[in-house]
Amino acid sequence: MVSIVSIKARQIFDSRGNPTVEVDLVTELGEYRAAVPSGASTGEFEALEMRDGGKDYMGKGVLNAVRNVNEIIAPALIGKDVTKQAEIDRFMVEELDGTQNEWGWCKKKLGANAILGVSLALCRAGAAAKKQPLWQHIADLAGNPTPCLPVPSFNIINGGSHAGNKLAMQEFMILPVGATSFTEAMKIGSEVYHNLKKVIKGRYGLDATAVGDEGGFAPNIQSNGEAIDLIEEAIKAAGYTDKVRLGMDVAASEFYTGAEDARYNLDFKNENAADSEKISADKLQEVLKFLKTSNSLSTTMVSIVSIKARQIFDSRGNPTVEVDLVTELGEYRAAVPSGASTGEFEALEMRDGGKDYMGKGVLNAVRNVNEIIAPALIGKDVTKQAEIDRFMVEELDGTQNEWGWCKKKLGANAILGVSLALCRAGAAAKKQPLWQHIADLAGNPTPCLPVPSFNIINGGSHAGNKLAMQEFMILPVGATSFTEAMKIGSEVYHNLKKVIKGRYGLDATAVGDEGGFAPNIQSNGEAIDLIEEAIKAAGYTDKVRLGMDVAASEFYTGAEDARYNLDFKNENAADSEKISADKLQE
Repeated sequence: MVSIVSIKARQIFDSRGNPTVEVDLVTELGEYRAAVPSGASTGEFEALEMRDGGKDYMGKGVLNAVRNVNEIIAPALIGKDVTKQAEIDRFMVEELDGTQNEWGWCKKKLGANAILGVSLALCRAGAAAKKQPLWQHIADLAGNPTPCLPVPSFNIINGGSHAGNKLAMQEFMILPVGATSFTEAMKIGSEVYHNLKKVIKGRYGLDATAVGDEGGFAPNIQSNGEAIDLIEEAIKAAGYTDKVRLGMDVAASEFYTGAEDARYNLDFKNENAADSEKISADKLQEVLKFLKTSNSLSTTMVSIVSIKARQIFDSRGNPTVEVDLVTELGEYRAAVPSGASTGEFEALEMRDGGKDYMGKGVLNAVRNVNEIIAPALIGKDVTKQAEIDRFMVEELDGTQNEWGWCKKKLGANAILGVSLALCRAGAAAKKQPLWQHIADLAGNPTPCLPVPSFNIINGGSHAGNKLAMQEFMILPVGATSFTEAMKIGSEVYHNLKKVIKGRYGLDATAVGDEGGFAPNIQSNGEAIDLIEEAIKAAGYTDKVRLGMDVAASEFYTGAEDARYNLDFKNENAADSEKISADKLQE
């Protein structure tokens, strides 16, 4: 028998600079030391550590716990056999402390940090007494005759209470389950971690590579899905796609709103969090299920077999790009939409110029798909939407202007056609409806169809009337379903036709470039008056709001003059029609 000779505790500092308990336990064989770890967050079912409170160390001092070791625990354990780990642990918890709550023995009297410090030092002393390495002694205590080192979990992106970003969930981890040894697992973890730093730096800049409370990176990202996407990119860059799985410590009790409200606040770091951010336990399960299914490392890869583009015609009779993307599961087609007007901040679509199709041909964009994009994407995984989009935009195209990646080299219409077809293929690969796949890509675990916007009076470049502003819309925000919203939109639209016909005659009911009516009215106020009369006639005054797409860049006079021409369709517009930005806001 090897007996305890003395036990001495003191207050030291942990890696966060917070006080914690350190214990020295002495036997005739030597001295054995242990320090108590303490998390930044504590689950509601965890044992209760003892902190001093007050002003010193922001209330986190542990001198009372130290005193409990030195004055209560130590005298009671002198002379006990250090190999009797379970017996001594039980004695400390149930007899010396003896406190319980609804979850069990909570260690409130002496403090879990006091008891744990002694228990850890005791374990080291017990291993020495049995002339065993510590791991073997722990295996014996656990009744495990064939011990195996566990797969280490690497906490590489921090959220929750560990970081100042928006992430509610606390630890995003990797588990190198395919490693053949602990050494290899550590190597994998290290390489993925440092590749993750490169990925974050490349995407967000060096300042985003700061680390959180537990050493994982803490970039100011907006969603859990974005965190997983970063990690998967790092795993792939490190070359360990087949050896690593993702893990999480959600720490949901940290953002639980309490028993009365019984919800989980996904924006708990914001004192003014919207009520929509507070979700039920069932919704949280949906979020976690989404995160599990979005881990594409665990899905069977479906590769691109071929991509083929062609020129077709859109609803205006203008050429546009259509793309067929083929995988082993089937063919997925997408056609590129194109507006009659293009905002100055929009990506640059490619048109052929010349006389054919009034310069609007897209054969060069088609050629870029077939000769540049397609060969570069063959064999890529169709579920990697963000990765492939980024590859097309930043590497295959690579052009930028003052607004960002402008897609001038290949054409936004070439890239978008492939991206849209890829999205359909990705949904099929994941055996999901397209809307669910898009929601997953957006990091939205609880998708909801948006309120449709109905463009019912056309102006601007969409119509030949005097209206400078382009789209006068209705939004059925009071509808209880998408079906009802469509019904409201249809009925208001057809009532608007009656209103216009009654006021101006049948010839005024012609439609503009996007299907909205384009009567030759003189002012924006007149357009709004027509719409409000139609809404009232349809009986939906309390369910509809008005919206606009002004498309102000279409009638901006340029940087030198810096005004907005409300009569831009008239070559001889009066100077009084050209107004400043402030006046336009009015």
